[in-house]
Amino acid sequence: MSLAALILAFVTLQRLAELVLARRNTLRLQAQGGYEAGSGHYPLVVVLHAAWLGGLWYLAVWHGPRPVEVPWLVLFVVLQGLRLWVLASLGGRWTTRIVIVPGAPLVARGPYRWIKHPNYCVVAGEILVLPLVFGLTGYGVGFSVLNALVLWWRIRIENKALAGRPSGRLYQTQTGKRMARDPNRFWWLKLVLIAGCCGGLWYFERTFFPHNSGLLGAVIGLVLGAFMATVYEDYIDQNSD
Repeated sequence: MSLAALILAFVTLQRLAELVLARRNTLRLQAQGGYEAGSGHYPLVVVLHAAWLGGLWYLAVWHGPRPVEVPWLVLFVVLQGLRLWVLASLGGRWTTRIVIVPGAPLVARGPYRWIKHPNYCVVAGEILVLPLVFGLTGYGVGFSVLNALVLWWRIRIENKALAGRPSGRLYQTQTGKRMARDPNRFWWLKLVLIAGCCGGLWYFERTFFPHNSGLLGAVIGLVLGAFMATVYEDYIDQNSD
């Protein structure tokens, strides 16, 4: 097994273990009265990270193996230390979702003493640095831009939830009970935007880079289309009766 495959295997196992930990913490927080804010955006986060990691496996291992740049690998190891610091500081409050526990104070230890969103800073660093470990500069920059868009929207939702404001319009059920917005109301719009972005960027890559398969363009289009659909859906929710 190549060094590139070993590195990506470690990252993949790490992400899977974190999903298990996040689910356990989410259930515990909900049992304490916590509620999830902005659940509609969460599939977009999953798609982004799965596409990023899957693309690295394809480009650095299946299409490779590519050589490893040691200085960037050292920086990635440092980021893992910072990630552990964030996890230790949040403890049972850490989760991949936005879960608000009414009345619970904000965490103010560890890196949270100086930075409001250190976890997102670490993730942004990883999104850029790991592709650089394999010499995939354009890949790292492209996904960094997509990640910045997703984080901008996620932080907006999180700040509104912490301020006690709803992250989406309520709708009336047949029983008269008011519930959170229905995440499937705009499924058709999401489908159109995602298909359009995937097809458009696939065609762009195949046209201007004929030796490429178009996979990277399609993956970026998938994430970009999902982001645009999520933003538009939330905009409609915020500005409709």
